[in-house]
Amino acid sequence: MTSKKTTITKQEAARSQLETAIKLYFENRDLISAYTLCSAANGILEGIYENEREIIIAKQLDRHSEPTEIQYSWNEEWEMRFKPEYLIESFRLLNATQNFLKHADKDHDSIHEYDDWEETGARVRTH
Repeated sequence: MTSKKTTITKQEAARSQLETAIKLYFENRDLISAYTLCSAANGILEGIYENEREIIIAKQLDRHSEPTEIQYSWNEEWEMRFKPEYLIESFRLLNATQNFLKHADKDHDSIHEYDDWEETGARVRTH
């Protein structure tokens, strides 16, 4: 019996994850999985951006006359907004929900709490 192999690019994987997350979100189903899929897709897209940053920026500069119209990665956008002395703590808070849903090596018995309206989990408390 021969198995059929399927190929997929990183962009296709991120697109699939986001499409499923959006569907789950708008159907109000399994919002934890929707959040996790968005986080995974963001991780892929950040990796692509880091490796192709110069090409991506150059393409945007060709289309836009103002450097202020350039769109950077999620991480870079936040880095530009935070004061350097708050950068580490700010990213810890922004990524707290994502990390809780992804890891259990240091906090296997913890409970994570965030406000219902706060889909991004930006203002969270971890116990």
